[in-house]
Amino acid sequence: YYEYPVELRCYISRIGNSSFDVYQEAWQHGEKCASGTAVLVHFDHQKKTSIPIPEDIRTLMLQHLYPGED
Repeated sequence: YYEYPVELRCYISRIGNSSFDVYQEAWQHGEKCASGTAVLVHFDHQKKTSIPIPEDIRTLMLQHLYPGED
């Protein structure tokens, strides 16, 4: 609803070889109002191709995995 605070929650929901999914939720008044997923690709702009996600980045991403439904 307009004029009321909205809490946004973002998580990593999938980590693939060269891409990952970001899952997002919008909460208002203690209720989940909306959710969605975006696919992001680790990309080499010079070579114009996707490339594997490095292990050090993958390790950091694991700290933000979606915990699942309550």
